Amino acid sequence: MLIEYVANGSRREVRDSIGEVLIARKIARPVYDTRHVEPELEISPLTGKPKRQYKRRDMKAEE
Repeated sequence: MLIEYVANGSRREVRDSIGEVLIARKIARPVYDTRHVEPELEISPLTGKPKRQYKRRDMKAEE
């Protein structure tokens, strides 16, 4: 189990039983695995900025 100490912010891998005790006593908090996901955008070769996404009115059904 990966924990982070509240006092100094250091992270450490400990056994599950020890981690649960430290978390229960508010000495540490659990650290969860997360991923940073980048949106897939096309980059314009001329400007270097992301291309704009336009909504087309003519593609909507008439109401």
